[in-house]
Amino acid sequence: MAQIAPCILLTFDDYHIDNWHAFLPVLEKYDAKVTFYLNNLDKLTDEQITKAEQLMAAGQTIGCHGWRHVWPVQYSQDNGIEKFWEDEVKPCIDWYDAHGWNITNYAYAYNNYDEKTNARLFDRFDRFRCGLGQIDRTVFENLMPGMFDLETLPTQRMMPGASTDTIIRGEPKAAIPLDVWKQIFAQLLDRGQYMTFYGHNISAGTNEGHHTQIDYLEEILKLAKEMKVACVGMNDLPVVVR
Repeated sequence: MAQIAPCILLTFDDYHIDNWHAFLPVLEKYDAKVTFYLNNLDKLTDEQITKAEQLMAAGQTIGCHGWRHVWPVQYSQDNGIEKFWEDEVKPCIDWYDAHGWNITNYAYAYNNYDEKTNARLFDRFDRFRCGLGQIDRTVFENLMPGMFDLETLPTQRMMPGASTDTIIRGEPKAAIPLDVWKQIFAQLLDRGQYMTFYGHNISAGTNEGHHTQIDYLEEILKLAKEMKVACVGMNDLPVVVR
């Protein structure tokens, strides 16, 4: 496999292109690569499409987050797996192909999936970002199930992540403390591991929605660089062995 150092994979969901793009200088300051998972592609303006292309040109990864952000399992149960594919997945693929974007990574909306969704999507996408579930993020031990050995990367297709959002549905939430981040980074380095995380908007705001606040995210990136833990995008990982 391609050599890769202990690392974190920071991912961000939905269609907050403007704020993601505005954060690019900070990512470049800390030599960080992340992954942005897009939905509602047909609602992007030409300017936002250009910004997304600039993110890719800067080495950031763009992934698929569905067309309308439906609940995958419920939609498939109610309408059939092929209807889920035709309504939620294929329109994305067609849009990406029309724009010449090579998209190989998928993030399940609401971190919701089952064997049927995996079976239908696995032939098209390499890796799938999902979630660790509802946990107390302030406790290091609760985060340990999301840490995996680097040697598993060629065959690890499901990438369960912990949330970095500091604002959830407009309400402040207890995020991963910096001292816990230090514990995470220390274990990744000591054991040769990686870990995935997910957020949404990158913003200083506290309005309705899900946000990873700018200052908090920069502190994470700064600490990772100081401790020599790489921050990489999904496209930077070794090729998946199917």
